[in-house]
Amino acid sequence: MKTAFKYLVAAILAFLALSVVAMLMLRAGVDLVALDERLQGLFDVFRLAHLVAWLALFVRWPAAIDWCIGKGWLRSQDRAVWYGLKAKIMTALAAYILIVVVGPARLFSIL
Repeated sequence: MKTAFKYLVAAILAFLALSVVAMLMLRAGVDLVALDERLQGLFDVFRLAHLVAWLALFVRWPAAIDWCIGKGWLRSQDRAVWYGLKAKIMTALAAYILIVVVGPARLFSIL
């Protein structure tokens, strides 16, 4: 639980740092819309990387669980429980990819 808390604090600090950077860019007069258009190709690569990571985790789920057990992040007694949670975790990750990574605007433009 301590490790999860550390990651949560790191994520909050990263968010705050990015917010400060965005605020400074806006005050400096940087056109964020033009910047977004120039970086669109890079965003597509990141979207593809998310999908590949999800697919790799889906295919190699038992190996991922064994790796986490080897690192001490999971208990070996809970192996069967984690194997049973695969469908729920993969569904949650797929929803994250569709809602956050791909985004509603892109989804509606495809549909």
